[in-house]
Amino acid sequence: MLDTSGMPLGPDLPEPGRAVPAFDATTTSGDRITQADLDGPDVVVLFLMESCASCVSLITGLRERPVHEGPLPIAVLVSDGPERDRLVGELEPVARVINQPDGERLAADFGVHGFPAVLLVGAGVIRSASHRLSAVPREVPA
Repeated sequence: MLDTSGMPLGPDLPEPGRAVPAFDATTTSGDRITQADLDGPDVVVLFLMESCASCVSLITGLRERPVHEGPLPIAVLVSDGPERDRLVGELEPVARVINQPDGERLAADFGVHGFPAVLLVGAGVIRSASHRLSAVPREVPA
């Protein structure tokens, strides 16, 4: 299976077509996000880890370039370290940020075992998976 960038998917990313798992999370701004929020139009879901240099670079890229014309991305930040507040602050203007103690479990439930992970999710399924933000189409698929 290939991601949209043409790179082979490894066991650390979910296969396209995988159903979105049941979940219930709260963003750093207090909004609730559940599986039902991913049943509609395509949305980008990012899984990021504080200790991952590529994740920090991806956050910078996200701030410089909107992901696509769909809903605001969801960023799951797996972090409780010293850079947590700074990273949340960088993400909040460009994404709905989830930073909960069970972030690693949420990532595993989605089939994410490597970071960063950039998923395009719509109609309740994972449409594509990559480690690169550039793999996400800029326009919402018809």
